[in-house]
Amino acid sequence: MLDIDIQTPAGAPLGSSNFGDVPPGTTSNPLPLKLVNTGTVAHARILCWIEQADTTDGAMRAVIGGVAITGTSRETATSLPGLAPAGSVPGEVTWYNPAGSPGLPVDTGVLRVRVE
Repeated sequence: MLDIDIQTPAGAPLGSSNFGDVPPGTTSNPLPLKLVNTGTVAHARILCWIEQADTTDGAMRAVIGGVAITGTSRETATSLPGLAPAGSVPGEVTWYNPAGSPGLPVDTGVLRVRVE
């Protein structure tokens, strides 16, 4: 079975994240995460992307296994190496609030993961 989870470093499921107050022109502190192969077979590759409706009022950013996730859809997903069963790779997400924004991020970003 192919299956992957996005978890906290301690192994709990990663739900929604609050980046706190992020002043305009700055980036939040990173929130750590890890991708874990919870399936029974190795993945050939992992595809990651961030969906967000509008980045003018803020943008989620992610780095997983040292690779910046630049894909914004399944078709443009960033490819990462696969994982053996029970294998994991660390990462982090941040929120960037651009200068000139209203001061409070009102958009959301969703980190999506697909395995092959």
